[in-house]
Amino acid sequence: MPIAQSSVTICGLDSSEEVLDVLQRRVAKLDITGAEIHNQPMEDFSLPSRYDAVFGAAGPFQLLTSLESALNSLQWVRNHLADGGFFLVDLFIPWDNVAAQRRDSYHVTRDVVRPDGRRGIVLERFEIDIPAQIKRGTYRYEFYDQSHLVDCITDDLAIRWYWKDEFTSLLSRAGISRIDVLSDSPLYEEGHSYAFRAFR
Repeated sequence: MPIAQSSVTICGLDSSEEVLDVLQRRVAKLDITGAEIHNQPMEDFSLPSRYDAVFGAAGPFQLLTSLESALNSLQWVRNHLADGGFFLVDLFIPWDNVAAQRRDSYHVTRDVVRPDGRRGIVLERFEIDIPAQIKRGTYRYEFYDQSHLVDCITDDLAIRWYWKDEFTSLLSRAGISRIDVLSDSPLYEEGHSYAFRAFR
């Protein structure tokens, strides 16, 4: 949102209509003009423009649990980059979960108070498939109003992690010519999380 507020034209892409509805409301609330929002999957999208920069958040990209889908997505990203444009993405490896292998009972991963004063708690249980590099989790989202549970949502979610050399190879196969691994920041601890900047 800060980027959009600086008069840079942005385009948002997601396959979830619910997520895009939230984004649309935030755009309207902040009176941002010129933002394009598209409801398309990231492994197979087609937009009318080419872009100087494309940013892929770690969570959504790692929802692509097959190498074929990941490669398709990267190829579409390359096709939408302007000459000299770059793709920026950060990825993580859930080492704590890998070490634990599985957790059969729910445990709290997040506990926050929302702007409306309600409390939100996220609970998780999971299992790890090391050969497939996939974490399969079940998430329970609880919402409280003055200590009373008012809503509860349960969702299954699988994520795939990528080794650094593996993802560099995927970017190359997608036709990316220059790839930088940005590891100077303490936010990107070697072996745990990585940021990649790849140029068309």
